[in-house]
Amino acid sequence: MADEAARPGDGPATAPRQPTRGATYRSHFGDWDTRAWVRAKPRRNSPFRPGLDFFSADLCVPLRHPQVRAAGLRVRRDLLVHCLYQYLEFTVQLETGPVNEACLLLRSPAFLPSLPTGMKNDALRIYTDEAGHAEMSHTLQAAVQEETGVP
Repeated sequence: MADEAARPGDGPATAPRQPTRGATYRSHFGDWDTRAWVRAKPRRNSPFRPGLDFFSADLCVPLRHPQVRAAGLRVRRDLLVHCLYQYLEFTVQLETGPVNEACLLLRSPAFLPSLPTGMKNDALRIYTDEAGHAEMSHTLQAAVQEETGVP
């Protein structure tokens, strides 16, 4: 943006203003204790409904292959279960890895020290929620394995 470049005699260019530690921050976690699944909601303990697939056939790419479509019902069901396992394991790795690593980084006093304290506190709440998602996915995978016998 050439128009905005400093011209001789205009004085030093100034950097964009950074928020200060006292900056106003409005948290979206005011009712977190009562709304967050990991804090307030009951764990899933209902049985699986018979006759339903464990994963969407539309999202299971191998089912598009003609030989797989021609395979027996048991093969297709087991493949859907494996697609679910892959999705759940991806969720565990994502939530315990990069998502929570970013939350820890945001909480670090050395990283962006100008972030409001409330925002840094919310990063820990997000960390807790994401770890809860990972645990929920891991528990669901174990329940599906017990139900189906598919390792």
